[in-house]
Amino acid sequence: MKPAVPERPAYRRNQKRRMWAAAAAAVVVLLLVVIFGPSRDEVKRRWEFSGREGPLEVMPQLSIDDGRDERHQELLRREQQLSPPAPNYEVLEPAGEAPSQDVVSPEPDTSTEIDPEAEPHWDAYDTVELKLPTQTNPCFHLKRQVYPRYPADAAPADRSRPLITVKVAFFVDPRGIVDGSYVVNSDGGRPFDEVVIKAVDQWLYEPDFAACTSPDGFWNVLTVLFRSPVGP
Repeated sequence: MKPAVPERPAYRRNQKRRMWAAAAAAVVVLLLVVIFGPSRDEVKRRWEFSGREGPLEVMPQLSIDDGRDERHQELLRREQQLSPPAPNYEVLEPAGEAPSQDVVSPEPDTSTEIDPEAEPHWDAYDTVELKLPTQTNPCFHLKRQVYPRYPADAAPADRSRPLITVKVAFFVDPRGIVDGSYVVNSDGGRPFDEVVIKAVDQWLYEPDFAACTSPDGFWNVLTVLFRSPVGP
């Protein structure tokens, strides 16, 4: 084992001396600051106000947007030097010459011209005859009746026939509106069936609530006769 090293009393005495010396120096510095330092009022004034000593002066308010500051004045002078002034002149036309005018020729009016290839059109009352059944529903009255027209796209063979018959059935709902129709019998082409169905679907009946408190829908049958518009 190593022998214990005894503490040195001289080192401990020197350490205590240094501590006391530092404390004494700090006290001396504080005393010097208190004696020779600025007064309390001076310190307060320095903390509350910073700037040039003397009476306060209010600076004039100047906005850079009004263009009166030096920077804007300098930029304005440079812009005037770079951009030349707009020329001041007038454009004069030669004397004795009238200004030119474009002459537009009117377009021909073709609204009254007849197209030779247009589809033929015949009067429905002269070529079509409607035959309703003798028995009608007393709870409804026919309010709107649309006549089918002789089909313009009928085949030449059908046009040469003096009479074509189409029989259709249609259902009238309680409101008086046609709700469904179909061809029962037809001896003509498809164009005849289509014009009849299209016309019947537009028919309208008016319910008679005086005769029937709550009228029900009903089926009806219609026969349409097409007479040939072409002479024999």
